[in-house]
Amino acid sequence: MRYSYSERSAKRGWSWEDDKPVVCKGPVLTYEADAAVIGAGIAGLTAAVRLSQLGLKVIVAEKSARPHRYGRYVGVVPEGTDKKTFAKRWLRACGSRVNEVLLWKYIDKSADALSWLVSLSEGAARAVLSTNRYINPDIGAFPGDYELLPVGEKYTAEGGDLAHIILENAFTALGGRIIREMTAKQLEKDENGRVVSFLAEDEDGNTVRFAGKKAVILAAGDIGGDEEMLSALSPLSQRAGISFSKNTGDGQKMLYRAGAELEGLYLAPYFACSACGPYTFFFTAVNRDGRRFMNEDTSDPAKARHCINQRGGEFAFTVCDDKWYDELQKARGMAGGLRMMPDEGLAKEEILAQCEGNVWCADTLEELAEKMQVPVEALQKTVARVNTLAANGEDTDYGKRPELLTTIEKAPFYAFKWGPALHCTFGGAAVDKDMRVLDPDDMPVEGLYAAGCCAGGLYAVGYPSVLEGSDIGSTVTLALAAAEAVAG
Repeated sequence: MRYSYSERSAKRGWSWEDDKPVVCKGPVLTYEADAAVIGAGIAGLTAAVRLSQLGLKVIVAEKSARPHRYGRYVGVVPEGTDKKTFAKRWLRACGSRVNEVLLWKYIDKSADALSWLVSLSEGAARAVLSTNRYINPDIGAFPGDYELLPVGEKYTAEGGDLAHIILENAFTALGGRIIREMTAKQLEKDENGRVVSFLAEDEDGNTVRFAGKKAVILAAGDIGGDEEMLSALSPLSQRAGISFSKNTGDGQKMLYRAGAELEGLYLAPYFACSACGPYTFFFTAVNRDGRRFMNEDTSDPAKARHCINQRGGEFAFTVCDDKWYDELQKARGMAGGLRMMPDEGLAKEEILAQCEGNVWCADTLEELAEKMQVPVEALQKTVARVNTLAANGEDTDYGKRPELLTTIEKAPFYAFKWGPALHCTFGGAAVDKDMRVLDPDDMPVEGLYAAGCCAGGLYAVGYPSVLEGSDIGSTVTLALAAAEAVAG
């Protein structure tokens, strides 16, 4: 047995390790279908739609009362990409701790997955390649981030929100049903050890059974909203100032109790600089001590981690002077990335309006430091050093590209506040190429599949900046694989 975490591991005292059976309240209502899906996010709905297309009856249980949508880009590996180079960069970013079978399935099938998703809209949506991507050659991001945009008047949403709506509409049009306010509690096995159903609890505390003749697909999301699970499986995730994840690891808890092998090393956090203001830019970043602390010419997840490592790392500032907007336009094609560069075409006033409450302007550095509540002398020293580096055309402190070095000398001066947030954690059960859940002996837990953040193997260490939208892109790709394996 490899190093892992499962029911066979030594108990660590966590609450989910105490396998108490669900106590049924009232008569148990049962829904029966060919496949029962836990979770109506993008992963669960993708699997549900594809299974329905393949002629299977599907029932979906969802914990929330209303759809929870997220994300902006669908990251795919487009035709013409050097796939070997892509794989090498992904592996490097993940410390070579990923399942290369899953990685190559994503590489080979993601473009087809996006085409399938767009086709579900029946002409009411299109995928547009984003130009606002990471351009730093050291990051090596690929141009595969697509944004879903509405066509006509059927939809008004965009991005991940639109993807979710398209999937939900397609599922219901195919006769599928989503039962909301159902919290899945326990997977059930038959006498042969095959997972055949799960028990859920409705808003009144009544127990409901969802039976899947062919399979149960677990797509219940991540663990980012459960502090105990973060302490156990992803303690670094707790370092962010805020978490946007509301998922409480229900899927990972059920997987553990069903005998699955969970990823033994810590689950990968997806940090982003989305707390406080919307942009970090590429100008000078200073911490709460007024000191520069990083090469600002890096990815959004990397900036978030650098900020977390500072004293009082809940937030930091980007400092620049009155020419910042002009320099922003000149940097198009050299700098880029979500939450680093605003979308092209936004006026200066529009950007400042988006940053309202998290941007300060002052005629002197002393006044700006007071508004930022950082030491005046430290900020002055930082600015003097940055001006010297810019004048010399070389960043000998942190190695920023010379073309992005700029001075801070023309009043008024600006400070934009930003901070790290946890968006989700990646990781769950070990799975095979068909997304079947595996036990510690690499044997399938019969009848049980995992998708989305409940499936492990594709992410490790952190969120790779090879593609900004790889979370949605890989989720759709691998959930399709799960559905086709069940139907096949």
